Amino acid sequence: MNKLFSFKCLASMLFFTSCSGFAENNGLPVITVCGSPDYPPISWIEEGHIIGVAPTLVEKMISSLGYSVSTEQDSNWRRCLKEAELGNIDVVVAAYRTEQRLKFMSYLDEPIVLEPITLYYNKKKPITSDKWEDLKGLKAGILFSDSFGDEVDKKIREYLNIEFVSSGEQNIHKLRIQRIDIMPLGVIGGALQVKKLDYENSIESLPNPIVSDYWYVGISHHSPLMERTTELNNALIKLKQGNAVEKGIQHFTQRYINSDVTSQNIILIP
Repeated sequence: MNKLFSFKCLASMLFFTSCSGFAENNGLPVITVCGSPDYPPISWIEEGHIIGVAPTLVEKMISSLGYSVSTEQDSNWRRCLKEAELGNIDVVVAAYRTEQRLKFMSYLDEPIVLEPITLYYNKKKPITSDKWEDLKGLKAGILFSDSFGDEVDKKIREYLNIEFVSSGEQNIHKLRIQRIDIMPLGVIGGALQVKKLDYENSIESLPNPIVSDYWYVGISHHSPLMERTTELNNALIKLKQGNAVEKGIQHFTQRYINSDVTSQNIILIP
């Protein structure tokens, strides 16, 4: 291991508890992964590990090539993406495809799952239109570094007043107490988090999505897996043919509902 790589690994451990290259299996480096810590059932952090549908699929794909995988994570979504950009993390388990992210990671051709994105609102201040002109000036809560695809991101910046937050729970709680007006979020993960927090009597979503987008696996341009993307893509196709996504969503939805993951204190940013 050269000195530059060692320095990068040590630096990344300020945020991640393991680093690619620290241990090897049959001559292959340990592959590090990270993901959104706030988006069940796709991915979330539990007991210091990123878990969910996407991490499970990614771990199976990478393991099929003979690599060991580290799922340890102690970082937010913004830091996960930054570490992939720096080359300290090999794989982002699930992300929407954007031009900015294409600068530092390549996506597998095969997506994990298609998810409609809709607008959530407080029932005391209902939203009845999904037309951007009608939403102009509303305050929207969005996680740092979150994206809903380039086109929707542009519309959000053009029409809405953005208030950034650090966690999904914080965002949902702010909507419940009317600190924000709307919250763009996926139908699968959004409804699940609202249910988990027992806010279904306070929060609901528009029936029609503002867009539908795919979750993709992202490979850092610095990762040794860049040479094996075709194999990884084929492994993902095979898993999907076995209904791994549908089974995973069912399993991790139930696991999240039964977990204590939302028992942490919610801190509001003024």
